[in-house]
Amino acid sequence: DLLISSGGISVGDHDLILPVLRELDFDLDFRRLRLRPGRPTTHGRLPPRGEEAQALPVLALPGNPASTYVAFELLARPLIRAMLGLPRRHWHRPRRPVELAAPAEGDMKREHYVRATIDDDGRAWPLSKQLSGALRSLAAFDVLLRVPEGRRSVAAGETLEAIFI
Repeated sequence: DLLISSGGISVGDHDLILPVLRELDFDLDFRRLRLRPGRPTTHGRLPPRGEEAQALPVLALPGNPASTYVAFELLARPLIRAMLGLPRRHWHRPRRPVELAAPAEGDMKREHYVRATIDDDGRAWPLSKQLSGALRSLAAFDVLLRVPEGRRSVAAGETLEAIFI
């Protein structure tokens, strides 16, 4: 079993997932990743309830749509596929390097996943709206471009790893 939640895991007044989990003796593995979008993602285990029960893994995803999607692709999808017993080569979506057709923004403090489209020549075009709450960009992208931590920007013509959706 695996419990996945979406929303309520950040640091606002209405983010109640972590306080509730702590009341249930939640054993925290990690919280607040150096990931953009998706920073509030949290993982841990709830203790067994009953004689034959096992600890219940919990993955608490952020609530903003892009944050939820990126955290799901990077963490939940491979975790679920591993729990299903699939070979490691099937845990993640296909990845390969692609050339940027236009510049992409990065983040000095976090690994940044930029939503982009791929043109007929195989080059990546980062979408202009990269806000974590922007639903439209989730409907329009083909790949997530991984901009390593510490890169403020990546110029057109440079190559980035792309996760093909």
